[in-house]
Amino acid sequence: MGKKIIITGATGLIGKYITQLLSARGDEVTVFTRSPNSAKNELPGAHEFVQWDSFEKTGSWQSRIEGKDAILHLAGEPLLGALWSDDYKEKILKSRELGTRSLVFAVSKAENKPESFISASAIGYYGSSENNVTYTEESLPGEGFLAEVCKRWETEAAEAESFGLRRASIRVGIVLDKREGALEKLLTPFKYFLGGTVGEGNQWISWIHLADVANIFVFALDNSFVSGPLNAVAPNPVRMKEFMDTLGSVMNRPSWLKIPEFPIKAAIGEASVPVTEGIKVLPKRTLELGYQFRFTRFEDALQDLLQGG
Repeated sequence: MGKKIIITGATGLIGKYITQLLSARGDEVTVFTRSPNSAKNELPGAHEFVQWDSFEKTGSWQSRIEGKDAILHLAGEPLLGALWSDDYKEKILKSRELGTRSLVFAVSKAENKPESFISASAIGYYGSSENNVTYTEESLPGEGFLAEVCKRWETEAAEAESFGLRRASIRVGIVLDKREGALEKLLTPFKYFLGGTVGEGNQWISWIHLADVANIFVFALDNSFVSGPLNAVAPNPVRMKEFMDTLGSVMNRPSWLKIPEFPIKAAIGEASVPVTEGIKVLPKRTLELGYQFRFTRFEDALQDLLQGG
């Protein structure tokens, strides 16, 4: 018999993939979402759709937590695709902090509590790698807005442990998929022979194939020995120049432009940090706990995404 699982953020890139995986194997997936009707069209395999808003502490959704096996919490305002104004930064932070807090509060009131609480986080937890440091799950948090968001996000998620739940925080890197996210935004300029590196091209890109990041969440869900932080990044990060050169090679396009950092920083502000500064992160605990990556080489991941359909 399958598990009974609640998932937030199910209509996002990662959440959609996870929901499909779980539904296909026979799990009963309850989707917590701001837009149940829209989510039904996007996620036909899910069992139930419940009205939920990360900014609301309580609601009728609380009763749906009773008797569930696990909560997978991925919801939060998108990091890509918007200028990080002060107002939007507040939304990025509060959607994660308050949403996590409301779920843990509901868990505290449940009589039949879930066994596990698996929450998303991000490698922004470590800051940036301009000083060429390599980070693992054992590294201390860094400085900056994203680091602060991730610290507060994980602090709220860790409260689930106070109520007897197993908690894991999945620190997600740069997710590769041709339909959404960072890679998708690069495809058009390369198609028109306008590909190239940002800045000197020495900044690290800690990437991961969409299939692997989704399967790491499922790995954490299924294995009771998994708790605490796990880095969802491939074992072989690449520098920006290698990233762009390889993308050009796979697409049979040149990577010849050198794009200065200042217009990107001027256009999107702090949202440019993952691209202009980069970060080198390794999945040390993820590997030690036994997760086996499908895609460890950047070129193989691109070949699968861009030529495999």
